[in-house]
Amino acid sequence: MNIKQIKFIREQIEYLTKRDYINFMVRRLYGSLPSWDRPTLDRLFNADANRYFNIERLERITKRLSHLEIKHADVYDLLKKGIKMFNKIYLSNTIKYNLTIEDSDSNVKRIVNSRFRIIDKRLLSGGIVLLADGSAVKDCLEGTSLFYDKDSTQSVFEADKGYDGWLYGVFRKID
Repeated sequence: MNIKQIKFIREQIEYLTKRDYINFMVRRLYGSLPSWDRPTLDRLFNADANRYFNIERLERITKRLSHLEIKHADVYDLLKKGIKMFNKIYLSNTIKYNLTIEDSDSNVKRIVNSRFRIIDKRLLSGGIVLLADGSAVKDCLEGTSLFYDKDSTQSVFEADKGYDGWLYGVFRKID
């Protein structure tokens, strides 16, 4: 995560804290818009590309902001060193972070599998992991108690249809 991303997250948290959902949504969907072109909340929440957020969900997120901790670190290092267990983990597209097209398929699979093993140790039984690029790595679960949850993945696709072109994947831990 770079400094610009952290700044963006902190600004988004500030908008949520102030319950300024218009600016929160505008920044999320458009980056920025001139003040004369500000959409209404109704227009923002009825957009096809925005099925995930609604006022009720933003209120729930806002109430739980005190539980959010922002760290500028390698998430897998934090998980390795941590003592905390989780029932849900959202890792965006970090599972393939720092891997390039030049990496061999076997190297990619090895690194992704090692990351899944780290996740597996910090996830409670029945817990879920959501990855933005998870469908592309569902064959890297060897040696873990995680499985690719096809039904939950389908629900995510339906709820967020077409958003940013991610190939979401939901993984569930079973012991």
